[in-house]
Amino acid sequence: MADLKSVVAEKLPLTMGETIALAKEYGVRVVDVVLTESELRTGLDREGVLKAVMEEYAHNLKAVEIGVSGGNSFLLGTVPTQLKEMGPGTIFADVLLDKALMYTVAAEVGNHCIGVRPCAGTGDPCPYTGFLRALMDVGTDETTLAEVACLMLKVGSLFRVAKVTTGCNLEGYGAGSAAIAAATVHLKNGTPEQMEKAMVLAMSPTIGVPCTPRVLVPALCTAHVGGAILGGMYAGRLCTTVEMTVNVPFDVMFAMASLVHKESAHHIVPTVVEYMEPFFQRTAEVESLVSEEVHKADKKRIEETLEKAKEIAKKMADGSAPIIKTLGDAVVGGSSQAVGSPTNCGRIAHELLNEGEKVTEITIELYPELFARRTINVPGVLMGVALIVVCVIVSKKEGYQTTGKCPSLRDVWKSFKEACLALMTPVIILGGIYSGKFTPTESAVIAVVYCVIVSVFVYKEFRLVDVYKSLYDSINVNGMTTFMVGFSMAFAAYLTMEKIPARIAAIIFGVTDNRILLLLLINLLLLGVGCLIDNIPATIILSPILLPIVTNLGMTPIQFGIMLTMNLAIGFVTPPYGIDLFVASAISGVSIGKMMKFMLWFIFSLLVVLMLVTFVEPVTMGVLHLMGK
Repeated sequence: MADLKSVVAEKLPLTMGETIALAKEYGVRVVDVVLTESELRTGLDREGVLKAVMEEYAHNLKAVEIGVSGGNSFLLGTVPTQLKEMGPGTIFADVLLDKALMYTVAAEVGNHCIGVRPCAGTGDPCPYTGFLRALMDVGTDETTLAEVACLMLKVGSLFRVAKVTTGCNLEGYGAGSAAIAAATVHLKNGTPEQMEKAMVLAMSPTIGVPCTPRVLVPALCTAHVGGAILGGMYAGRLCTTVEMTVNVPFDVMFAMASLVHKESAHHIVPTVVEYMEPFFQRTAEVESLVSEEVHKADKKRIEETLEKAKEIAKKMADGSAPIIKTLGDAVVGGSSQAVGSPTNCGRIAHELLNEGEKVTEITIELYPELFARRTINVPGVLMGVALIVVCVIVSKKEGYQTTGKCPSLRDVWKSFKEACLALMTPVIILGGIYSGKFTPTESAVIAVVYCVIVSVFVYKEFRLVDVYKSLYDSINVNGMTTFMVGFSMAFAAYLTMEKIPARIAAIIFGVTDNRILLLLLINLLLLGVGCLIDNIPATIILSPILLPIVTNLGMTPIQFGIMLTMNLAIGFVTPPYGIDLFVASAISGVSIGKMMKFMLWFIFSLLVVLMLVTFVEPVTMGVLHLMGK
């Protein structure tokens, strides 16, 4: 048999499955294979690798100390400091577990305080760092510490390749759970088989877990990174204590997770089924009734799936960096503007420079499809139809005259050709957004520039001198509306601090338990809020309060979301907030009082559609049901 080092050299770089398989074959620990691989990839000896790996944690260990010594995070407050003051055993009667949880949260708080986002480096190093710091506290020797660090970063280096955008199954929750599980088995002198089982078991509940809106809802990432500690330690201890069947190879689980992570939404279920089908439990009695042809087809499909999984896992390994380089990358971006903004990128670069590091490259990747939701908007169509009907009725009542003749096809074609360049404006806006070329805000700016160019130089209906006047008028309108939005946000913050929405909701649900009356009262509440508060803070405040209640009433989250959005949208055209009314008044010169004479008809039509959305479930869900969703 060839020696381990030569075999590893032939297979470089190793997947985690290959690492575990070699440990089994040569009767060594998994970490020994990890160290052998790192020696070959870095040119360092074993002691050099162990030393370099511990140096990788220096920044995050510094963050831990900040987190437990008064650090105050915009997401997590002073939680680690509080836990430290209370002492071990505060959460669980397990000193190591308690300390690992405390230091993990501390690492995140510390990273927030110094301007580096919590998922800098390998997936999310907070669980790794917290677990390592806890081991230091309980007297773990330096060699074991370094070996645990190596093992966790090997796992993390693979997850880092698979993580293309924000998603907790390949961030703190998934990567952390698998890494902590491997470390726990190592500390208990478990076998390679037990380590693979533990990693698969720890990772399994993280598949497809999306990143929640952490900046909007404080503390949620605490559960993610803390869940990695809990899940990983539980899986590791369980698999080294009892015999259990976990027959899914880690590389298959990892390959599946990498695809689920990238595909999102409706792609999740087919991918899970495809990659998990080879490991479905089959009943012998049923299988005996299946023809041989079907068995052969199943076998072929299973073999193909396993081969694809192997290729994917190997590709991830090919893209991984040596473990001593893992924490050298900072991943910036994600689902939150406050964390992934260009401003914060600059802060991160500044902090890295202050740490003596050299920033060589900044890559920004946008995946708008992660947030895009496409379906047939029946409620939107109904709103449009309702408004058209009102327009027709009002026009006839007021005697508004039309051209009196129907245009010919030639006239239509001529008008289309003349307006073709103008009609490109929505194409630019929507095309740019859905293609990921620019954000909605950027698309608006580009569309304005395009319109100015076309109006001035093509249609010649707009003079350059008119640009100044348009900008001046726009500033007046935007200044007024921005001022209103600012006051609305402040008012929303006050309502939140005083817990007024929760109190009102409690009053409503204390009045009656009749479903129809409750939904009517909820609509009245939302309409009232929409008249006073901007839609974004209103959604953030009310969604967590109302969603559990309406779901208990039999309403789907999609139906509730549309109902909520419609209520708040109607608020845009109702006093006293009515920001759309103020914009229309500023542009037209017509007072809001005169507008309301006609707006009442439009509001009434929208309320009719709102009632249909609220009480007729097929209006919102019918098309989705027809599509099999």
